[in-house]
Amino acid sequence: MRPVRLFLIFMVLSAGRLFAQNSTTATVFRPSITSTTPQSLTTGAGPTLLTIRGNLFQRGAAVFFNGRKVDITRSEGDSLLVVVIPDELTANPDIATLLVENPDQTKIGYRISIQKRPPPRISWYLPRICPATVNTLTIGGANFYHGAIVQVGDFVLPIMSLDSTRIIAIVPESVLSKFYWSRIVVTNFDGQQASQQLIPLPESGGPLSINLVTPSRFELGSARILVIEGVNFDDPLCGLNLSVRLGQTTLSIVSVAPNRIIVRVPSNLQAGTYQLSVIRFDGGTDSASISIEPTSVGTMSGQEANEITTTLFPNPATTALTLETTLDRASTLVLSVRNILGERVLEERHDAASGRFTATLDVSGLASGVYLLEVSNGAARWSQKFVKY
Repeated sequence: MRPVRLFLIFMVLSAGRLFAQNSTTATVFRPSITSTTPQSLTTGAGPTLLTIRGNLFQRGAAVFFNGRKVDITRSEGDSLLVVVIPDELTANPDIATLLVENPDQTKIGYRISIQKRPPPRISWYLPRICPATVNTLTIGGANFYHGAIVQVGDFVLPIMSLDSTRIIAIVPESVLSKFYWSRIVVTNFDGQQASQQLIPLPESGGPLSINLVTPSRFELGSARILVIEGVNFDDPLCGLNLSVRLGQTTLSIVSVAPNRIIVRVPSNLQAGTYQLSVIRFDGGTDSASISIEPTSVGTMSGQEANEITTTLFPNPATTALTLETTLDRASTLVLSVRNILGERVLEERHDAASGRFTATLDVSGLASGVYLLEVSNGAARWSQKFVKY
C-alpha cells in the first residue's frame, strides 16, 4: 500500500506544478503598447489617425478610446494597429485612456494626452500685388485646422484647399475694391485666431496731390503726351493700380512712379477746358485744369508777321524736332530751345535762302519735359512750346 500511496502523492504534486506553470504561461500572452503616433492629440483637429505599436495584438482585437470603440483601418501582424479617433472624442483637453483588447479577453491600457492645440499662425501670403489682379489668396503658416474660416474685412472667403500649413481661398470680384486695406483673419474651429494686414500702406503715405502738369495748355492735335508731377501717386508694391481721366476720357498710362505719371492724350478730343483727374486705387484723387486750344499756325511777330508761317513737328518729340517755315527773303535764323526755367539748353544758327526752309534739331539729349522753341531773324520772333518725351 505504501508504494501506491507514494505514487498518488507524486501525481498530485506534479499536477499542481503543471497547473502553476500553465497559469504563469497565460500571463505572458498579455498584449503590450510601446508607443503611439502621434504621441499626443490636439483638440478640434478633426478625425485623427492614431498608430499604435506594441506586441501580441491578436487578429480581431478591438480598440477603445475613453471607453468608446473606434474603427481599426489597418493592422500589421501582431505589432501595429491604425485607428481613427473621431473629432468629438478630442473636443476637450484630457488624459485619455487607450485600450487594446484581444479576443481572448487579454488587454492592455495606455494613457495619451489631449492637448489644447496651439493658435494658428500666418507667416506669409501671396500674391503680394494689388487686388485688381487677385482671384485667389494663398496663406502660409502653421496650425490651420479642418473647419477654419478665412475672412478679409467682413467678407468670408470660400476655401479651395486647406491643410495645417497652407490655405488657398477664392477672392470674389465684390471683395476686390476693399481687399487692399483689409486684414486677413484665420479663425480655427475652437475660436483661436491669427491675423495680418494685407499689403502695407504705401511707403510715401499721405494724400495724393498734383503739383504740375506739362503742358497745361496746348493746341488740338499738337500734344500727345502729358507729364503729371506730384506726390503719392503710386505704391511700389502696386504698380499701375490707378487711373487718369481727362474729362470723361480715361487716358492711357505710359509710365508711373510715386511722383510722376506720363499719359497719352487721344487725338479725337475737341478743343476746350478739361478736368484732369488722377484717381488712386484706394479712392485718393486730385485734379487740375487742362486747356486744348483750336489748331493754329505759328507766325513770326513784328514786321514780317503776315508774310512768314512756321510749323513744328512732331510734338511731342523723342529724338528730333523739325521746323518748317517760308521766307520771303534770305535771312539768318537763330533757333533757341529754353527749359521751363527759361534757361537756354540748345541753340543753332542757320543761313536761310528765300522760300521754303526746313531745319531738324537733335533733342535726344534733352531730359523729358516741356520746352520753348524760339525762332528769330533779328527783326521778328516766333515761339512755340513742345514736349520732349
